[in-house]
Amino acid sequence: MNIGCGGRFRNGWLNIDFVAKPPNVVGHNLLEGIPLDESAVDFAYSSHVLEHFDQDAGLELLREQNRILWPGGTIRVIVPDLEMLARNYLAQLDRLREPAPHAKDVANHEWSVLAMIDQCSRNQSSGAMTGFLRDRNAAELGDIFELEGSELRDFHSVLKRAGSERSAGKKRRRRLSAAGKWVRSLAQPETWMSDKDREALRVGRFRLSGEVHYCMYDEASLKRALGNAGFVDIRRCTADESALPDWRNHHLDTEPDGSVYKPLSLFVEATKP
Repeated sequence: MNIGCGGRFRNGWLNIDFVAKPPNVVGHNLLEGIPLDESAVDFAYSSHVLEHFDQDAGLELLREQNRILWPGGTIRVIVPDLEMLARNYLAQLDRLREPAPHAKDVANHEWSVLAMIDQCSRNQSSGAMTGFLRDRNAAELGDIFELEGSELRDFHSVLKRAGSERSAGKKRRRRLSAAGKWVRSLAQPETWMSDKDREALRVGRFRLSGEVHYCMYDEASLKRALGNAGFVDIRRCTADESALPDWRNHHLDTEPDGSVYKPLSLFVEATKP
């Protein structure tokens, strides 16, 4: 089972996410548990999902995975590695302290800060990362692409392509009549609010949308959470090793060329007793 799969799902698996993507993904609010009976699956996988729940809700999600696993089944959890992010930040900071740091060192340092805090602090989709990436070409971001993996490189390509399309021609805005504006205001009560209240509503809706990170884990804290959820034999893995036979051919944590999908990740597996 692939829990919180996003766009990275596999045929032959049970893929579940907040939004359904027919015919491969079942839509379900994971805050309401996992819609399966006890001992229904033998392998429960989630990648970069747990950090989107606060500590209590995250623990409950782990307990739900324990419930649906067969005895002896495996849970595999991947999260951003707080230790790796912190060590990278300190390394980039040290480079700036050297005489005559290179311009690329400045960019690498800026990114190392964003990588740690932006997804926790952002108030709009993609946060400050969007502007950082959009304003730089691929050559300037080489070190960051190598560190972050293919997902970021693909996102940068999308941003650059979208920017080109916007500059090629702007969309015309449809003007509403006075009556049209009044009808819209009935359907959208926030149009009656002050600017300050409207912004507070927008930020609140965004931060409850599921994009932001509410918790960060290192190896010690993730293993502790798995233990508290009832798992045993808790072990750190690499992206291409797993208790699941033929794991490498599933290409969830690695790409077909063998590269790691999200290198700054912590990979941990555990067993249901």
